[in-house]
Amino acid sequence: MVFVDKEGTRIHASVGEQLIKKYEDRPTEGDAVVVHLFKVYDAFGDYRTTTHPYKIGFFQTTFVGKADDFPSEVPEKYLADYNDILGGKLDNSCLVDVIGQIVNFGSLENKMIKGKDNIRLLIELRDQKFFVLNERLTIREIIDSTLVGTFVTMATIESIDAERGWQYLSCKYCNKKVFPTTNVDDGMRPLFYCNTCDKEHINVVSRFKLIANVKDDSGEANFLLFDTNAQMTVRRTAAELYDEDEDPDFLPEAVSDLFGKRMLFEISVDSDNIRGKSSQYLVRCANDDREMIEEFAALPHKPAIHWILLVLMLLGSDEISDGSGGSSETPVSKRKSKGEEENDVEDQLSVKKKQGQKKIKGE
Repeated sequence: MVFVDKEGTRIHASVGEQLIKKYEDRPTEGDAVVVHLFKVYDAFGDYRTTTHPYKIGFFQTTFVGKADDFPSEVPEKYLADYNDILGGKLDNSCLVDVIGQIVNFGSLENKMIKGKDNIRLLIELRDQKFFVLNERLTIREIIDSTLVGTFVTMATIESIDAERGWQYLSCKYCNKKVFPTTNVDDGMRPLFYCNTCDKEHINVVSRFKLIANVKDDSGEANFLLFDTNAQMTVRRTAAELYDEDEDPDFLPEAVSDLFGKRMLFEISVDSDNIRGKSSQYLVRCANDDREMIEEFAALPHKPAIHWILLVLMLLGSDEISDGSGGSSETPVSKRKSKGEEENDVEDQLSVKKKQGQKKIKGE
């Protein structure tokens, strides 16, 4: 079971096999209850239902009664953000809640987990907030952007940069890139060094790193897709496609099949992009759902206007032509220096910052 208190905090609770019959009818899902005389112990292991460090266990003497004054609604604090999931920011040992639309089912796969056979089904979810929370930009507007933030665009994949590789070998324990060494283990298997673990490993995994050249009617750019997003796009894992004996510049067919594919991309523009230090834009989410693309294409596009500067020039009576073809000089006491004029213009500049974005000054 999962208990939630009036503040919205969750904790896992369980009833041992020997007490099932005693508690099988109480409590039931949705009941507001008072629980007395229970034990608390450490929560650990994979697929925990909450992030709480402890969990509740029932005794033979644990009392479960009805709570009359419990609020009908409690705060919802456990909906996970898609970007946090894709960015690997969440605890992989805990289950999370998401809301989304199912847009694709993968095939059933047999997967060995901790020495046991498990069946895995890949489900692709559509984030309902995809359009709502992010501004829509064209490729040219992304390149010209002076704002750090997350944006949505629609573009066609023209090619994948094979020279810089389509995959990399990573540590099985921390997922970071590993480097080949000249050392081998007792079984003569090559060892790879991980900077993060500061160890040599034989357990390495191939992961995607695709640099895609994408294009729309306004221009073209390079989008960077790391393993999770690339895997959802290619619909294969890098490990399934990787062959250590293959030419590293060779693109697997499943990857080259992306050429000419029109997709929706949620991308990040960071300070390095704005200052010209990086020409690659990180993809936070990619989607090739036809209905979603058609819906996006049907939306009216509003050009991105990050700020507008209006300068109002007012001519005083002393600056109006006297009709003789010349103009009278403005008295020195009424004239402003160039520096003062620039300060006035700067005072009139109003920049409206959008939530979650910040202005980057040019160098």
